[in-house]
Amino acid sequence: MSDIGVGSMVVVTSAGPDGWEGEPSGIVVGTAGSAGFHPGIRRTTTWLVVFDQPAYRKDGRGPYERAAISSRELMPAPEVDDPS
Repeated sequence: MSDIGVGSMVVVTSAGPDGWEGEPSGIVVGTAGSAGFHPGIRRTTTWLVVFDQPAYRKDGRGPYERAAISSRELMPAPEVDDPS
């Protein structure tokens, strides 16, 4: 079960040549679809993420302010301590 949903702060952890440069972070603002069901493979959701800062692909494409990203490429952002 995923801890990611609308309103979640996330970090993108994609790999491979078509991945994202670094690990951009942002907030999930909605769903962008879901992958079909295949026996033995969990259904994956695609989330619409608005980035904290413009993000770039490893091949230099960008900047992107938002993108549809598979739940397999997202993880919850680490919590930040409140300095107050």
